[in-house]
Amino acid sequence: MHLKLPYYSKYGVINDVYDLEIGILELLLNKSGVPSKAVLQFINNLKLARNQLSHMMPVDSSILLALCRTAEEE
Repeated sequence: MHLKLPYYSKYGVINDVYDLEIGILELLLNKSGVPSKAVLQFINNLKLARNQLSHMMPVDSSILLALCRTAEEE
């Protein structure tokens, strides 16, 4: 799977995939239609956890459990 770069955001041009924020990554992967639903759900859970933490909120236990289950499967 390849993401098309550069990506033009309202903050500037992103040329390196490692500089993409999780929300932008989720958007690009959704548009590509390539990843499985499980991968997209994992990325969505990561995004939700990141957003909760960035607002100094505890991460929902359901999100933590889903992320742990995914990690155990790998």
